[in-house]
Amino acid sequence: MEYIFTIAIVGLVAYSMLKKFNPQATLITAGLFLLAYASLTGINPVLPDGQTQGALFFDLWQKFTEITNTRLGKVGLTLVSIAGVSTYLNHIGASQALVKATSRPVMAVKNPYILLILVLLFVSIMYVFITGATSLSLLLMGTLYPVLRNAGVSAKTAVATIVIPTAWEYGPGQINAVIGANTINVEIMDFVVHHQTIFQALLLIIIPIVNILWQKYCDGKDGYNPSDDRGKYLE
Repeated sequence: MEYIFTIAIVGLVAYSMLKKFNPQATLITAGLFLLAYASLTGINPVLPDGQTQGALFFDLWQKFTEITNTRLGKVGLTLVSIAGVSTYLNHIGASQALVKATSRPVMAVKNPYILLILVLLFVSIMYVFITGATSLSLLLMGTLYPVLRNAGVSAKTAVATIVIPTAWEYGPGQINAVIGANTINVEIMDFVVHHQTIFQALLLIIIPIVNILWQKYCDGKDGYNPSDDRGKYLE
């Protein structure tokens, strides 16, 4: 039953995103519903024994407060710092200098969609070491994005290709790897090497091909011509 409930919640979240509901409120509400369901069905209490507030509503509020305080203190400051670095890189012209430095090898690739394969592989490797999806995306938007635009990649395609590899987590620094290793009682490196790697390899074979086909379709539908933007960032 818990699987059906979880799938239903995920489905409602997907529907809400498609309807352009507020993503933060949607995800918070979905998380609270899952916590409440786990508590009511005896799967897992919201708070450990001895810390309960006596009512489910107050337990959920306490859990929400704890998570918010922890995440804002750690993730929030990281995001602000990286956003500041990205803005400063643009301000001093470092992004423009990077575009100029990489223009010759990048422009040598006549079909800009081929670059999407390299970008997906590169971002996937970076995500192993920079485990924050938003942090990595912000950093690459100030460095890799203008390089892609200069090569003739559309804005939507460039952003999508940068973000896509952060949709799946791989590596010992990712929280899903930690949870997975604890669930099956193995060392985290064993979990990554023997359980995650095969799926990572399959994704890195399939996703780049699907991404190229889909982005070409979307660009064609929008009437985008890659030659219109090639060399644009060098002007």
